Amino acid sequence: MGLIRRLDRHGDTETVWDEKDRASLIKALRLFEEHIKLGGMAYAIEKPREPAEVIRHFNPLATEIILAPRMVGG
Repeated sequence: MGLIRRLDRHGDTETVWDEKDRASLIKALRLFEEHIKLGGMAYAIEKPREPAEVIRHFNPLATEIILAPRMVGG
């Protein structure tokens, strides 16, 4: 089971998927791909208190994925 946290202007939206449940997996994959297509960043967290890793492809075995907007400015 995994969790996607999408951070955007609406706040923090959570989507849960189970790698054994095809419908929830497809929903999470589409959310991830749409976010990346629009230029967003994705980070995978495997264990609490460890650094997140930038990812470019959905990993159905990830514990948690954070989707964040790309930061612009200086």
